[in-house]
Amino acid sequence: LIVPIAKALAPGVYTVRWHAVSVDTHHTQGNFQFTVKP
Repeated sequence: LIVPIAKALAPGVYTVRWHAVSVDTHHTQGNFQFTVKP
């Protein structure tokens, strides 16, 4: 999955939360963090 970001992110810690449903209706989810340094 690629998500374009319209403008540069400000420095800080960000959390990405995601959720997906497969064709057999199995649900899965997760999250991760990343840091943008100044």
